[in-house]
Amino acid sequence: MWPPVPLLPVNQTYYICGFSGDEISLHNPEPATAYLCTESKNEILHISNEDYSDVRDGLFNLEGNRLLELTDDAFNSQGARVNIAALPFANKGYPNSCVFLSSFDDKEELSTQFILSSNQRNKFIFPDLAIISYAYNSVTEHTYLPGFDMYTSSATINTIADDGQPESTAPLLFNSAFQNGFEQFARSLADQNSGNLFDHDFSEVDSRVRMVVITLLWEDTVNGKVRWEVMSKPQATIPDFEFGTSVNTNITLVEGIEINLDVAVLNFSGELEALRREFQKGDAGNVYNDTSLLKGAAVDSFGIEVSE
Repeated sequence: MWPPVPLLPVNQTYYICGFSGDEISLHNPEPATAYLCTESKNEILHISNEDYSDVRDGLFNLEGNRLLELTDDAFNSQGARVNIAALPFANKGYPNSCVFLSSFDDKEELSTQFILSSNQRNKFIFPDLAIISYAYNSVTEHTYLPGFDMYTSSATINTIADDGQPESTAPLLFNSAFQNGFEQFARSLADQNSGNLFDHDFSEVDSRVRMVVITLLWEDTVNGKVRWEVMSKPQATIPDFEFGTSVNTNITLVEGIEINLDVAVLNFSGELEALRREFQKGDAGNVYNDTSLLKGAAVDSFGIEVSE
C-alpha cells in the first residue's frame, strides 16, 4: 500500500477519485489523508466538479517514498464518461450489483474504480493515458442453508470504447444444463466412495465456456491455511489426490471450510494446458499485463462456506 497522501485543496468544490475506497469530496475531506493500494509504478487520479462540466485526470509516478503533489495543473487530460447503465447488471433490476472499472497501458494497471449501485456519481475513463479499459459488472446473492452459507454470483467483463460506451458481454444463463451440471458436481462432492474427487459437466451450458475452476480452502492444525485450486475442462472427472509422504494428511480437525466453483467464459481458443500456462504467467509475483483473456469474459460462481 502506498503511504497516505495529504488531500491538499486542488479545488475545494471538486471530488477526487482513484484512491482506495470511493471518491472523496475535497470540501473538508474526511479523513484528511487517502491511500493508494496498488503494485503499479504509476496511477491515474482524476478530479470532477459537481455537475461534471470539468473532469480531468493526471498520471502520477509512485516510485520512491515521496509526497504526491496534487496541484490543479497536474490534472490536464480530459475524461470520457462511462455509460454504466449499458452494463448487464447495472440497472434498477439488480440493486445489489457492483462495478469495477480497470484501465491499463502496455506495462501495468493504471486505475481501478469501484462502484456500488447506490453511488450516483458518474465514472470516467481516460483514453489519452490508458490503452484499454474494462468494466467488471457482477451481481451476488447470499442464501442461508442448514449448516452452511451459499453465495452465487454472475459477472461479465466488458471492454470500454474510448467514448465510454461498453461493448456488451452476454452473461451466462442459469439454464437447465447449468442446473444439471451443478447437481452432478454436488452429488460427486457428497459421494465419498466413487474414487473421484469431483465429477462435472458444464459443456452444454454455453459454447463460450472454456474452463471450470474448483477451489478448496480450509485451515487445520497440521498444514495451517490450505488452498487447492483445480483448473479443468468444461466436462471432466477429477480423481482423488494421492500425496504419499510429501503432505501430512493425518488431520483430525479442519476449520473454515470453503468450496468455490467458477464456470468461466474466456477469450481463448487453445487447449486447456495452454490456458493454464497463461494463468501461471501471472502467479508468483510475475509481471503479466496481457489482458486479452478478459475481452468478452463472463463467469458464474458458487461459493459454499460451513457455518460457524
